[in-house]
This record gives sequence, C-alpha cells and structure tokens, in this order.
Amino acid sequence: MLGAAHCGRFAGGDAVSLATGGKVLEGLRQAGGGDRQALSAIIQASDNFSAKEKACALDLVERALRAASDGVENPDYRLLVAVGSSGAPEGYVCFGEADFARGAFDLYWIVVHPDARRRGLGRQLLAAFEGAARAGGARLLLITTTAREDYRAAHGAYRAAGFTVMARISDYYAPGEDQLVFAKKMAARSLSPARTK
Repeated sequence: MLGAAHCGRFAGGDAVSLATGGKVLEGLRQAGGGDRQALSAIIQASDNFSAKEKACALDLVERALRAASDGVENPDYRLLVAVGSSGAPEGYVCFGEADFARGAFDLYWIVVHPDARRRGLGRQLLAAFEGAARAGGARLLLITTTAREDYRAAHGAYRAAGFTVMARISDYYAPGEDQLVFAKKMAARSLSPARTK
C-alpha cells in the first residue's frame, strides 16, 4: 500500500547508472515510453494491491511516461525499473524528494512482478532508491505503508536495509489496518534550501 496518497505528478527519463556503497546496481534504468505495457502488466499482476491502488499506480506510470516522452523533467517523482535478462521490466520503484522538507525523500511504490519475486529485485530497487536519494542530498528516507500481514516480507526488507518504524497510526487505512512510517537517517551533509512549489 505504498503511494496511495501520491497519484499526481511524476517524470521518467533516460538510462541511469546508480551506485550504493560503491556497488553498481546492474539492470536498473529510468522508465521510457517503451515500458508502458510491461509496467502495466506488472501492476495488474500484483496480488496485494486493491483495484484503487492499481489505478493509482497506473496513473503515476502513465504520467511519468508521458512527461518523459515530452522531455519534461520533474524531480518530484522518479521512476526506475529493474530489467531482466531480456531487457524487459520486472519491477519498478517510484520515489521523490518531499516538498518543504530539506533533504527528505519519500518512497512511494516498489512493485515486482509475481514471477520475478524471491530473487532480490525488491531489495535492489530499495537500494536504488537509497542510492539515488543519497546522490540527491538526502538526509532522511521515508516509507509509508500498511501494517497488513501480507506486507511482512516488505517490512523485513526495510528493517534489513536499516529502516526503523518511526510511527504507527492505528486504523489509518481501514478499521484494523494501521499505517507504518519507516525512516532511515542518512549521514549529515550540506543541504540546499527546502524545495517549494
């Protein structure tokens, strides 16, 4: 349940090379117009998103790809795809810098096709988020998600990557479905002023 409140702006773009801790992450690139069908299929195949969440994710992908094809650069949302040996997308991560917060980056969606799960793509996409945010001057990374039991593996991956639960909001998504806010503080850096709209 990542990104349910983030069904607005976004941009993709050209090929990207990412590194975290000196390790280059293979098989990652920014989304392009040719990825539309594959990303739609990944979202539709996801068994843990509601119809509303799928519609939101599809909307963000569509906006991102449209902006990329128009050459629009929008730093609010970034979309990176993990590609398989065939070069086709098998998953993606959507993230961006928070408005009015100096150096805070939000992870909105990580989606991996069910056939590509259990191979570390989710962890690779999480590392790509961290690496790109670090390159953008991040001081704080945030992940807002559901506390549902079917997200236990994702919660474990966030904890293994050094994120901790900073907040739990009872009954946020529905009665009995809490919201979790995971956070990870980055090494102190010189920060530019907070972005404003």
